[in-house]
Amino acid sequence: TAATGVRLDIRNDSTTTLADFRNANSSGYGLYVAGGSSSSQYALRAADKDNNALFSVMSNGKVGLGTTSPAKLLTLAESADGTKLRLNRGGVSEWDFSIGNSSTLSGVGSGALEILAQNSGTAQELAIGSSGTGAAYFHLTNTNAIFGGNLYVKGSDFYFPNGLTGSSFGG
Repeated sequence: TAATGVRLDIRNDSTTTLADFRNANSSGYGLYVAGGSSSSQYALRAADKDNNALFSVMSNGKVGLGTTSPAKLLTLAESADGTKLRLNRGGVSEWDFSIGNSSTLSGVGSGALEILAQNSGTAQELAIGSSGTGAAYFHLTNTNAIFGGNLYVKGSDFYFPNGLTGSSFGG
């Protein structure tokens, strides 16, 4: 059955590709899609055969994966536990960002964001810093947590002054 009010409706019950749009000119452009004039209208939407959202690009520029109503610039939505995002630098490292009802890490509570290194042959280090400074504010390895400044623990009014280590306290 053709979709109501749609100018072009192509349907086929096939196991092969339904449509293939290509521009073989090396200086040409690809597919241009525009639509909608409010944040609730999509400019581009992909769905599975049962019309479940795969991804949506809304008229306000927000992109949703697994949702038709992204709340932020990029919204990833899935009801199942587990990895929601994987960052992959081919041949160097992969990192998974996971959220779930039960953690894969011991001692971590339900609903926590887990950042998990996926390559055993790489450094498996996490660092937070500022571009161009060359130094990390925080650098976590599998054996150390290194801070570029003072470490404050607010709950007990305790801090490590810069350069002082836990071993200075018999730790």
